[in-house]
Amino acid sequence: MNVTCLTFGIAGALMIALYVADELKYDQYHKRKDSLFRITSKYKQEGSEYLSAQTDGNVATTMLQKFPEVERTTRLLSKDDVFLYHNATAFKEGIIYTDSSFTKVFAIDLLAGSQATCLINPSSIIISRKIAKRLFGNGWKKKSVIGQTLSLDGRIPLNITGVFESFPSHSHFESELFASVPTGHRDWMGDKSKVYTYALLATNANVELLKSKLKMHKELSGSGNTELNLQPITKIHLFSNFGDENGYVGNIKNIYSLVFVSLLLLIMTLANFVNLYTAGSFGRLKEIGVRKAIGAVNRQLRYQFLLETAISTLLAILIAVLVVLFFLRDFSAMTSKRFAPESLLDANILSLLFGFFVVIPIIASFYPSLYLSSYKAMDALKGKVKEKHSIFGWRKGLVVLQFSISTIMITLSVVSYHQVSFLNNKSLGFDKENIITLSNPYMLGSIDKIVAFKNHLLTIPGIINASITGYTPAQNRWGSPKVTFPSRDQHDRLAAPANWLTVDEGFIQTMGIQLISGRNFSHVHENDIQSIIINETAARHFTKNAREKDPLALELSIQNERDSVYATYKVIGVVKDFNFGSLHEVVKPVVMKVGYHRFEMALRLSPERSRQEVLRQISMIWKQNNPEIPFQYDTLKDRYDLLHKSDTTSSRVFLVFCILIVIISGFGLFSIVAYSIFNRTKEVGVRKVLGASELGIVLLLSKEFRNPLIASYVLALPAASIIANKWINDFAYKIEISFWLYGITAFVLFIMTGLTLGFQSVRAAAANPIDNLRSD
Repeated sequence: MNVTCLTFGIAGALMIALYVADELKYDQYHKRKDSLFRITSKYKQEGSEYLSAQTDGNVATTMLQKFPEVERTTRLLSKDDVFLYHNATAFKEGIIYTDSSFTKVFAIDLLAGSQATCLINPSSIIISRKIAKRLFGNGWKKKSVIGQTLSLDGRIPLNITGVFESFPSHSHFESELFASVPTGHRDWMGDKSKVYTYALLATNANVELLKSKLKMHKELSGSGNTELNLQPITKIHLFSNFGDENGYVGNIKNIYSLVFVSLLLLIMTLANFVNLYTAGSFGRLKEIGVRKAIGAVNRQLRYQFLLETAISTLLAILIAVLVVLFFLRDFSAMTSKRFAPESLLDANILSLLFGFFVVIPIIASFYPSLYLSSYKAMDALKGKVKEKHSIFGWRKGLVVLQFSISTIMITLSVVSYHQVSFLNNKSLGFDKENIITLSNPYMLGSIDKIVAFKNHLLTIPGIINASITGYTPAQNRWGSPKVTFPSRDQHDRLAAPANWLTVDEGFIQTMGIQLISGRNFSHVHENDIQSIIINETAARHFTKNAREKDPLALELSIQNERDSVYATYKVIGVVKDFNFGSLHEVVKPVVMKVGYHRFEMALRLSPERSRQEVLRQISMIWKQNNPEIPFQYDTLKDRYDLLHKSDTTSSRVFLVFCILIVIISGFGLFSIVAYSIFNRTKEVGVRKVLGASELGIVLLLSKEFRNPLIASYVLALPAASIIANKWINDFAYKIEISFWLYGITAFVLFIMTGLTLGFQSVRAAAANPIDNLRSD
């Protein structure tokens, strides 16, 4: 049982180590990672602080001109899904538009083409080896790939100028296609466009000095209203908290939590191992006496204890590795990662295993080797434990430690589970359960064709509403310009950044957003060309500053990105707040204007109809309109849940290892109780002969462990409460930690200890006293 507990503990710690090591690998592969930074922006408005991973398009060129510390800069747009045509085939792939210095800043591995010139000209594209194989076969190197033309969405020609080795999987952004901005679309990276800006600093650059310079330059900081900062590229994956990230990011707090769990698991396992081994060692006093009587010295006895624990530890490590290999596929599925068996050969993992092999035997054998080996031969042969060397108090202390850890873990797991459940089930202000999105409508061509396609779909029984829109959760296509009042500019103190959405008249009904005052857009868009609908947050901000009670009386102004002209809009409606972003952030002001953003189409389905049948009919209509392009759709729920993927994954891992810790704690208690009752077997027999009842004996045997278990709960609860509150404070929307959550912890502990103590005590009390006393 001792080796089994040690095996589970090492296997659990090993799995957590694999996960944490994988998360820490992001962006570590860059040759000059210590000199590579992303420029982020921060601005305050009305006491609120807004963070963005994006900057204006002019930041890259200005930094290169103004600051000698900056060696190179490059800009990226958000990843976009497009259809590429080559010969008679078309396929969908993600593409990132960038500028000519991209290959120099990131030093990508070009297999064909010139690194210096491959993205200089507009409408140039570099493709990965994977795409090259897909287009030209395994013998692509022998073919004239450079100079071939791909058709973007069947409309925009792109010239292949390079083939590169795919980015490693541990990159905060990735794509199989990188292209320069197509001819005629220079505004995509204009001075006021929103881009991701990266800077490669000179080798000996003073980073802190550059940070201070960024704050001082008005042409970069928006007249002092925006603060730019440098974010090391190796910190992006785990330390970012921006809503407009350009890739999947984790959460450093989740990593800290898992490391904390791992430490608790190891402490629990080690305490259990030490407890059982030490208790068992005191049953070997006569063996020690015999060894001493035939000439063994203290050093030899100490080596014996160390060797025994080392063999047990080595056996546990080997079995733990086999356990991890057996469950590796399931662990990969649970964490959405790809762990291969060779992951265990990583230098850090091997160092961890070696550390287990060295540290555990030393700690476990310390007490027996130090104290038991010091016994005189005669005392040892009598089997008499010296009171001053008694381990019973220490053993109870280890039990308190084990159950304190169990208390903390159960509490944190309950809080984590309820917080993630709260995130997944919270009312978001829109209907995520019954909405699907079609990602290819723009391939139909003109708006008239897309509108006709939408109207055709609305004839299908089971489709309630439809909207032509590119603004759905997790898409990050909306801009965040500052909205202000007429006659004010964007640097005015009353201006506020807002998510700016272009939507059609069906958007609000399709998404299930509640209109709380005013009206919706007209189906004749020209009638509402100067009208906007805002959310509650925007209404509160602007009515407060305009000293106007009715938001429908507001007129708001926004600067046009291209010509810097301010356009004025009349508020015609207010909708209830809805949250398209992560619940780590509060709802921001939202402004909607009428129009068609034809990138996607959202369909609201009736829950009473068979979804498969509705999808089949949609697919048939799609094939009638565009047979060349495959029918593809996403559910809004799946897309939104991706925003909290890291939290959900960590919660699952947390829960699994909490259960493992509780099991190990239960095994430990079971073994210690069994050992304690074994030492009191004759006492139990004597008491029964003298007339003690079985219930009285059960209560007597349980009393030794009752107080330590109560003490462990009382001592651990404050620590568990502090840790749980600190963890949930990372969320803008969080559960309230009430007393019933701690009640669940107490209930689980009561059941576990009750079963363990009860089983052993009842078994001992029910035994025949003659059998217990027979040896005497």
